Amino acid sequence: MSTTISGSGLSDFYSSFFGTSTSSSSSSSSSSSSSIFGSSSTVLGDYALIKSGAYKKLLTAYYKTQSSDTSTGDINDESTATLTNVKTDASALEDTLSALNNSKLYDSSTLDEDGNISEELQEKITKFVEAYNSYLDTVSESDATSLLSKTLTMVNYTSVNSGLLSEVGITIGTDNKLSIDEEKLASADLSTLNTLFYGSGSYGDRISQKAADVYKLANNAAYSNNRASTYTYNGAYSILGTTNGILDTYL
Repeated sequence: MSTTISGSGLSDFYSSFFGTSTSSSSSSSSSSSSSIFGSSSTVLGDYALIKSGAYKKLLTAYYKTQSSDTSTGDINDESTATLTNVKTDASALEDTLSALNNSKLYDSSTLDEDGNISEELQEKITKFVEAYNSYLDTVSESDATSLLSKTLTMVNYTSVNSGLLSEVGITIGTDNKLSIDEEKLASADLSTLNTLFYGSGSYGDRISQKAADVYKLANNAAYSNNRASTYTYNGAYSILGTTNGILDTYL
Protein backbone atom coordinates (compact mmCIF):
# COMPACT_ATOMS: atom_id res chain seq x y z
CA MET A 1 0.00 0.00 0.00
CA SER A 2 1.46 3.35 -1.03
CA THR A 3 1.25 6.59 0.96
CA THR A 4 1.12 10.01 -0.68
CA ILE A 5 2.95 12.85 1.05
CA SER A 6 2.10 16.37 0.00
CA GLY A 7 2.35 19.96 1.18
CA SER A 8 3.99 20.45 4.55
CA GLY A 9 4.09 16.66 4.98
CA LEU A 10 6.56 16.38 2.13
CA SER A 11 8.72 19.11 3.64
CA ASP A 12 8.66 17.34 7.01
CA PHE A 13 9.59 14.05 5.34
CA TYR A 14 12.49 15.68 3.50
CA SER A 15 13.65 17.43 6.65
CA SER A 16 13.57 14.34 8.84
CA PHE A 17 15.15 12.08 6.21
CA PHE A 18 18.11 14.32 5.49
CA GLY A 19 18.33 16.08 8.83
CA THR A 20 17.91 19.55 7.38
CA SER A 21 15.12 22.09 7.08
CA THR A 22 13.60 23.26 3.81
CA SER A 23 12.61 26.51 5.47
CA SER A 24 16.14 27.49 6.51
CA SER A 25 17.74 30.66 5.20
CA SER A 26 19.75 30.82 1.97
CA SER A 27 23.00 31.13 3.93
CA SER A 28 22.40 27.91 5.86
CA SER A 29 21.28 26.01 2.75
CA SER A 30 24.80 26.11 1.34
CA SER A 31 26.41 24.76 4.51
CA SER A 32 27.01 21.13 5.44
CA SER A 33 24.03 19.34 6.90
CA SER A 34 23.51 16.11 8.77
CA SER A 35 22.46 13.81 5.96
CA ILE A 36 22.03 10.11 5.47
CA PHE A 37 25.80 9.67 4.91
CA GLY A 38 27.08 11.60 7.93
CA SER A 39 27.27 15.07 9.37
CA SER A 40 30.03 16.28 7.05
CA SER A 41 28.32 15.60 3.69
CA THR A 42 25.76 17.63 1.82
CA VAL A 43 22.40 16.42 0.62
CA LEU A 44 23.03 17.24 -3.05
CA GLY A 45 26.55 15.83 -2.81
CA ASP A 46 25.21 12.51 -1.49
CA TYR A 47 22.57 12.42 -4.17
CA ALA A 48 25.17 13.09 -6.88
CA LEU A 49 27.30 10.20 -5.58
CA ILE A 50 24.33 7.85 -5.83
CA LYS A 51 23.40 8.93 -9.35
CA SER A 52 26.94 8.65 -10.68
CA GLY A 53 27.45 5.18 -9.23
CA ALA A 54 30.47 6.35 -7.23
CA TYR A 55 28.88 5.34 -3.94
CA LYS A 56 28.48 1.74 -5.10
CA LYS A 57 32.08 1.70 -6.38
CA LEU A 58 33.34 2.93 -3.02
CA LEU A 59 31.44 0.22 -1.17
CA THR A 60 32.70 -2.45 -3.56
CA ALA A 61 36.29 -1.28 -3.18
CA TYR A 62 35.93 -1.24 0.61
CA TYR A 63 34.56 -4.77 0.92
CA LYS A 64 37.25 -6.13 -1.41
CA THR A 65 39.86 -4.96 1.09
CA GLN A 66 38.21 -6.92 3.89
CA SER A 67 38.93 -10.33 2.38
CA SER A 68 41.28 -11.67 -0.25
CA ASP A 69 38.71 -14.33 -1.18
CA THR A 70 35.22 -12.97 -1.73
CA SER A 71 33.91 -16.19 -3.32
CA THR A 72 31.85 -18.15 -0.79
CA GLY A 73 30.06 -20.54 -3.10
CA ASP A 74 26.76 -19.12 -1.89
CA ILE A 75 24.15 -18.91 -4.63
CA ASN A 76 23.00 -15.56 -3.24
CA ASP A 77 26.43 -14.14 -4.09
CA GLU A 78 26.05 -15.12 -7.73
CA SER A 79 25.39 -12.40 -10.30
CA THR A 80 21.83 -12.06 -11.58
CA ALA A 81 23.10 -12.36 -15.17
CA THR A 82 24.73 -15.72 -14.49
CA LEU A 83 21.69 -16.98 -12.59
CA THR A 84 19.42 -15.94 -15.44
CA ASN A 85 21.57 -17.75 -18.00
CA VAL A 86 21.70 -20.89 -15.86
CA LYS A 87 17.95 -21.02 -15.31
CA THR A 88 17.30 -20.42 -19.02
CA ASP A 89 19.54 -23.30 -20.09
CA ALA A 90 18.25 -25.58 -17.34
CA SER A 91 14.70 -24.93 -18.50
CA ALA A 92 15.66 -25.60 -22.13
CA LEU A 93 17.27 -28.90 -21.12
CA GLU A 94 14.18 -29.92 -19.18
CA ASP A 95 12.00 -29.07 -22.20
CA THR A 96 13.99 -31.30 -24.55
CA LEU A 97 13.66 -34.24 -22.16
CA SER A 98 9.96 -33.60 -21.73
CA ALA A 99 9.61 -33.81 -25.52
CA LEU A 100 11.36 -37.21 -25.47
CA ASN A 101 9.07 -38.57 -22.76
CA ASN A 102 6.41 -39.60 -25.25
CA SER A 103 5.57 -43.27 -25.79
CA LYS A 104 4.49 -42.67 -29.40
CA LEU A 105 8.08 -41.87 -30.36
CA TYR A 106 9.14 -45.43 -29.50
CA ASP A 107 6.37 -47.29 -31.31
CA SER A 108 7.74 -49.79 -33.84
CA SER A 109 5.36 -48.39 -36.45
CA THR A 110 7.55 -45.26 -36.61
CA LEU A 111 10.49 -47.21 -38.08
CA ASP A 112 11.17 -46.63 -41.77
CA GLU A 113 11.54 -49.42 -44.37
CA ASP A 114 15.24 -49.79 -43.48
CA GLY A 115 14.44 -50.18 -39.79
CA ASN A 116 15.76 -46.73 -38.87
CA ILE A 117 14.13 -44.59 -36.20
CA SER A 118 12.02 -41.60 -37.24
CA GLU A 119 13.59 -38.29 -38.14
CA GLU A 120 11.44 -36.72 -35.44
CA LEU A 121 13.03 -38.86 -32.75
CA GLN A 122 16.51 -38.21 -34.12
CA GLU A 123 15.89 -34.45 -34.06
CA LYS A 124 14.58 -34.53 -30.48
CA ILE A 125 17.62 -36.48 -29.28
CA THR A 126 19.94 -34.08 -31.11
CA LYS A 127 18.22 -31.14 -29.40
CA PHE A 128 18.68 -32.84 -26.04
CA VAL A 129 22.42 -33.27 -26.63
CA GLU A 130 22.76 -29.64 -27.71
CA ALA A 131 20.81 -28.41 -24.66
CA TYR A 132 22.84 -30.64 -22.32
CA ASN A 133 26.14 -29.31 -23.65
CA SER A 134 24.92 -25.70 -23.58
CA TYR A 135 23.83 -26.13 -19.96
CA LEU A 136 27.26 -27.46 -18.95
CA ASP A 137 28.94 -24.47 -20.60
CA THR A 138 26.67 -22.01 -18.83
CA VAL A 139 26.77 -23.52 -15.34
CA SER A 140 30.58 -23.65 -15.53
CA GLU A 141 30.49 -19.86 -15.20
CA SER A 142 28.91 -20.17 -11.75
CA ASP A 143 30.66 -20.52 -8.38
CA ALA A 144 27.46 -21.46 -6.54
CA THR A 145 28.03 -24.75 -4.71
CA SER A 146 24.37 -25.74 -4.80
CA LEU A 147 24.19 -25.42 -8.60
CA LEU A 148 27.49 -27.19 -9.20
CA SER A 149 26.55 -30.01 -6.83
CA LYS A 150 23.36 -30.79 -8.72
CA THR A 151 25.24 -30.55 -12.01
CA LEU A 152 27.82 -33.02 -10.73
CA THR A 153 25.01 -35.45 -9.90
CA MET A 154 23.71 -34.97 -13.43
CA VAL A 155 27.13 -35.63 -14.97
CA ASN A 156 27.68 -38.69 -12.77
CA TYR A 157 24.32 -40.15 -13.73
CA THR A 158 25.16 -39.63 -17.39
CA SER A 159 28.42 -41.48 -16.81
CA VAL A 160 26.58 -44.38 -15.17
CA ASN A 161 24.46 -44.69 -18.31
CA SER A 162 27.38 -44.31 -20.72
CA GLY A 163 27.00 -47.91 -21.91
CA LEU A 164 23.38 -47.51 -23.00
CA LEU A 165 24.06 -44.07 -24.45
CA SER A 166 26.94 -45.46 -26.48
CA GLU A 167 24.67 -48.17 -27.89
CA VAL A 168 22.48 -45.47 -29.47
CA GLY A 169 25.39 -43.38 -30.74
CA ILE A 170 25.83 -40.91 -27.86
CA THR A 171 29.29 -40.72 -26.30
CA ILE A 172 30.76 -38.71 -23.42
CA GLY A 173 33.88 -36.64 -24.00
CA THR A 174 36.65 -35.81 -21.56
CA ASP A 175 34.94 -32.47 -20.95
CA ASN A 176 31.73 -34.34 -19.97
CA LYS A 177 29.93 -33.06 -23.07
CA LEU A 178 27.95 -35.38 -25.31
CA SER A 179 28.49 -36.07 -29.00
CA ILE A 180 26.37 -38.00 -31.50
CA ASP A 181 27.21 -40.52 -34.18
CA GLU A 182 24.28 -39.75 -36.47
CA GLU A 183 24.44 -43.00 -38.43
CA LYS A 184 24.52 -45.08 -35.27
CA LEU A 185 21.67 -43.06 -33.80
CA ALA A 186 19.53 -43.55 -36.90
CA SER A 187 19.84 -47.33 -36.64
CA ALA A 188 19.54 -47.42 -32.84
CA ASP A 189 17.33 -49.97 -31.12
CA LEU A 190 13.97 -48.42 -30.16
CA SER A 191 13.72 -50.40 -26.94
CA THR A 192 17.09 -49.03 -25.78
CA LEU A 193 15.99 -45.48 -26.57
CA ASN A 194 12.73 -46.15 -24.73
CA THR A 195 14.67 -47.32 -21.68
CA LEU A 196 16.86 -44.23 -21.74
CA PHE A 197 14.31 -41.49 -22.32
CA TYR A 198 10.81 -42.66 -21.50
CA GLY A 199 9.08 -43.14 -18.18
CA SER A 200 9.62 -42.45 -14.49
CA GLY A 201 13.09 -43.35 -13.26
CA SER A 202 14.63 -43.38 -16.74
CA TYR A 203 17.87 -41.58 -17.51
CA GLY A 204 15.94 -38.77 -19.16
CA ASP A 205 13.60 -38.46 -16.19
CA ARG A 206 16.50 -38.23 -13.71
CA ILE A 207 18.32 -35.58 -15.75
CA SER A 208 15.06 -33.66 -16.17
CA GLN A 209 14.51 -33.64 -12.40
CA LYS A 210 17.98 -32.24 -11.77
CA ALA A 211 17.49 -29.59 -14.45
CA ALA A 212 14.21 -28.62 -12.77
CA ASP A 213 15.97 -28.38 -9.39
CA VAL A 214 18.68 -26.15 -10.86
CA TYR A 215 16.06 -23.94 -12.51
CA LYS A 216 14.23 -23.43 -9.20
CA LEU A 217 17.42 -22.61 -7.31
CA ALA A 218 18.66 -20.14 -9.94
CA ASN A 219 15.22 -18.59 -10.41
CA ASN A 220 14.68 -18.03 -6.67
CA ALA A 221 18.14 -16.55 -6.22
CA ALA A 222 17.73 -14.26 -9.24
CA TYR A 223 14.35 -13.13 -7.90
CA SER A 224 15.86 -12.39 -4.49
CA ASN A 225 18.69 -10.42 -6.09
CA ASN A 226 16.25 -8.33 -8.12
CA ARG A 227 14.05 -7.64 -5.11
CA ALA A 228 16.88 -6.53 -2.83
CA SER A 229 17.13 -2.94 -1.68
CA THR A 230 19.29 -0.97 -4.08
CA TYR A 231 19.77 2.35 -5.79
CA THR A 232 18.50 2.41 -9.35
CA TYR A 233 20.45 3.87 -12.27
CA ASN A 234 18.79 7.27 -11.86
CA GLY A 235 19.47 7.48 -8.13
CA ALA A 236 16.02 6.53 -6.83
CA TYR A 237 15.99 4.12 -3.88
CA SER A 238 14.37 0.79 -4.64
CA ILE A 239 13.05 -1.43 -1.86
CA LEU A 240 11.91 -4.98 -2.62
CA GLY A 241 11.73 -4.24 -6.31
CA THR A 242 9.68 -1.05 -6.02
CA THR A 243 10.89 2.47 -6.67
CA ASN A 244 10.46 5.40 -4.31
CA GLY A 245 10.42 8.45 -6.57
CA ILE A 246 10.10 11.09 -3.83
CA LEU A 247 13.74 12.18 -4.10
CA ASP A 248 13.58 12.55 -7.89
CA THR A 249 10.36 14.51 -7.65
CA TYR A 250 11.51 16.81 -4.87
CA LEU A 251 15.00 17.48 -6.25
